[in-house]
Amino acid sequence: MPKVCPECNQEYNDCYWKWCKPCQLNADDSDKVIEWIPYDKFQDIKQIAKGGYGTIYYAMWYWDIKNQRWARHGQFKVALKKFNGVIDINDDFLNEIAILLRTNVGLISTTLYGITKDPGTHEYMMVLKAVVLEII
Repeated sequence: MPKVCPECNQEYNDCYWKWCKPCQLNADDSDKVIEWIPYDKFQDIKQIAKGGYGTIYYAMWYWDIKNQRWARHGQFKVALKKFNGVIDINDDFLNEIAILLRTNVGLISTTLYGITKDPGTHEYMMVLKAVVLEII
């Protein structure tokens, strides 16, 4: 049975990454593109929280501007959100992505940069903009 993209209402059967190619191809902003980011692009990975459903890490993402389509800002901090046991991109994982993309409306939202895979556990991880709260 074909799946339907919640963003553009297009059917897709044969989507290698299991997210909507028309949305990816027609994106007019880097914050609307979900990228595959090789795990080896992250350094200084530190676990910051662990719960029943997953683990959150901070990492430095070293961006290779010469080989990318969208311009980012060199190296910067990201959060890696790993869901326990997600070794295949399933509907729950895709629903989480769809929610993040729909709610990406400015400074108060979490920006999803892409997806990576932990080579040790083979679990997929979301790559998110790191939000740091400072208490004065």
